[in-house]
Amino acid sequence: MNAPEHFAPVTDLGHGDALAPWRFLVGPKAQVRLLTAMGDFFLLKPHGFLRRPHVFLLDAFAGQCHLVSDTWEDFKRRMAAPDLEATSWLKFDLLCELHGAGQLLAEGQCFSATVPGFIGGRYELENFEPTPWRLHVNASGQLFEQVKDLPPGTPIHGIDIKWH
Repeated sequence: MNAPEHFAPVTDLGHGDALAPWRFLVGPKAQVRLLTAMGDFFLLKPHGFLRRPHVFLLDAFAGQCHLVSDTWEDFKRRMAAPDLEATSWLKFDLLCELHGAGQLLAEGQCFSATVPGFIGGRYELENFEPTPWRLHVNASGQLFEQVKDLPPGTPIHGIDIKWH
C-alpha cells in the first residue's frame, strides 16, 4: 500500500475566503496556502517587526495557530524532506493509521474530528472521518469561536453552526 498524501485533494481552496470561520484567530491578512489531509491549514500572514509574511499552521483539532517557518521557501524545503517536526505538523502517524484502516479521501475532502480536541475529543483513529473540507472548516471554526473562552471542563449543552 502506498503512503497517504499529506495534503487534502481539493481544487477550490482559493475560491472564497476559506479562513472566514477562523478570522477571529488568524487575523484579516492571513492567506491560505495549503490544506493538510488532516484538516489543518498552512497559511501566510504578516509577522514580526517588518510584518513580512511567515508560515503558520492553523491546527483545527486543537484550535491553535502557531508559527512554523520564517519564509515560504524554507517551508517548502522542509516539506520536500519532512523532519520529525514537519511530520507532526501533518499528523502523519494518525494519517497513516487512517490510511491503513482503509479510510481514503475523495476529491474535496479532508479528515475531520467527530469531536475536536478543544472540547475533549481524542486524537485517535475512531474520532476522524472523511468530511467535505468546507463543512470541516466552517463547523470547527464556529465551534471553536463559541467555546474558546470557556474554562476547561465546562459542560456544553448546545452549539449553533451556520452555513456561510
